[in-house]
Amino acid sequence: MKVLNQFIKEFGIQFILSISYSLYMQELPKNCDYASLKQFFDKILPFFGASFFFLSWLSGQVVRIRKTLKTEEKLTDIESLITKTVDASVTRIETLIDFVTGKDSYCYIDIVASLPYNGGQVIPFLLHSGSNPVYNINIELEDKIDKKFKKKIYEEINKGDVLQINDFITSEHSESKPIRWHFYINSRNGKFREEIWVDFMDNHWKKRIFLYLMEEGKEDKLILKHIN
Repeated sequence: MKVLNQFIKEFGIQFILSISYSLYMQELPKNCDYASLKQFFDKILPFFGASFFFLSWLSGQVVRIRKTLKTEEKLTDIESLITKTVDASVTRIETLIDFVTGKDSYCYIDIVASLPYNGGQVIPFLLHSGSNPVYNINIELEDKIDKKFKKKIYEEINKGDVLQINDFITSEHSESKPIRWHFYINSRNGKFREEIWVDFMDNHWKKRIFLYLMEEGKEDKLILKHIN
């Protein structure tokens, strides 16, 4: 029964049209005897067969084209979905990589002191610049005046953080003892070199900070300059 229903669904219209066309092409028999009916059916069968075959083939092509178009639309939708999914995944991966590596973020040291200069005591800070955290910070300090070296490791510094590091740098200075500090900052996302020069003159202090990005095989690139 299912086969018959499916046959009627797919070929019912073609069947009716083919019979109509065959009857149109051949006059009905005037007599209903066996010979007249046989002769009538023998004449309309070629018309019916040809028209039914042609209509079935034509409808099959229409169905095939419709299925092809639907398949192409689905494939296009799938491709678009895959592209969006891949793009979103790539973006998330890139964001994660940037967060883990620090990307173009960096940290540097700055100092503050009372104005006007009073006593030569300075307070050093480790500051963050960029959108991602900076991890595994290894700082080496070379004091060009005292000829001393110090090292300090900080686990991480995040966006907006300002860390007071007077446990690392504590000293007093005067007009006769300016600051000439050279820092080498090595973190997960790169190496940096920083110079801090401070001169105390006429009861005031003048500060110069230069931060360089160090890349192998390239000249150090100045990325931060601050002169007070």
